[in-house]
Amino acid sequence: MSPPSTSPPVEDVLRKIGRNIVNFQKLEQALRKLLPLANISISLGESRNSSGRSTKSLRKKPLGEIVERFDSAFYGDRATPESDLASAGARLSFSMKLDGGAGSEAHRREVMALVRERNRLVHHDLFDFDFASESSCQKLAERLDAQNQRILAQLEFVRSVRDSHTSALATLAAFVESDEFLMVLGNGNGDA
Repeated sequence: MSPPSTSPPVEDVLRKIGRNIVNFQKLEQALRKLLPLANISISLGESRNSSGRSTKSLRKKPLGEIVERFDSAFYGDRATPESDLASAGARLSFSMKLDGGAGSEAHRREVMALVRERNRLVHHDLFDFDFASESSCQKLAERLDAQNQRILAQLEFVRSVRDSHTSALATLAAFVESDEFLMVLGNGNGDA
């Protein structure tokens, strides 16, 4: 028995639904991977940093919660990465915060709008959708195309944050390897 055939508008809209869902998943995974990097703290006597515990706790969190945690971690207070500062021994901490200017609020609203749209698409819109209606398929296809452009813009933003983070860590690593760092340690000046 051969599978039922579908019309070109239905095939088009189904491809676009799949594309958007995959891109939503890419965005979710990119945020999951980036979130633990906002605050890194490692005891100089340990081999693991504090982000490992955070990564495990994010595995089953929904996209909305991941976005809220991202906002808190990258736009929140400029708190010390590790709240346990009383622990013995030397620690190296790295915290990355994004500028909380006017654009950040618009960015937050856009990401939360995408979360709501994703949830509506996955959990509500398709259940009663009339795939037999060519005009309904066309309208949904147009909406999905516009939505996909917004998802891709957020993916690019997350990639740029990741790239900035990587660059900042490389700069920090070079500083830690430098004679200047040893001089700062030797002088007891911790405000370098």
